[in-house]
Amino acid sequence: MESAIICVDDDWDILKSLGEQLKRYFGEHYLVELCQSGDEAISTCWELSDDGRKHRIGDVWLKEKRVKDNRSCTRIKNLS
Repeated sequence: MESAIICVDDDWDILKSLGEQLKRYFGEHYLVELCQSGDEAISTCWELSDDGRKHRIGDVWLKEKRVKDNRSCTRIKNLS
């Protein structure tokens, strides 16, 4: 069973571009999932776990100062 890369960004253009790059370089070895919110990423993590895929959270990064609530990031990190 292949591992997965979950990419999360609320800006669809950035997410789509990053997803294309990830698929180009890692698509043969990894499933690449795109999510537009922390809640969607958490659901995706659970779905992948239910399918028997192992996952490890490498990094969760928010650069926007306007993000005041990072509960989704904490929840995603705690899934690993």
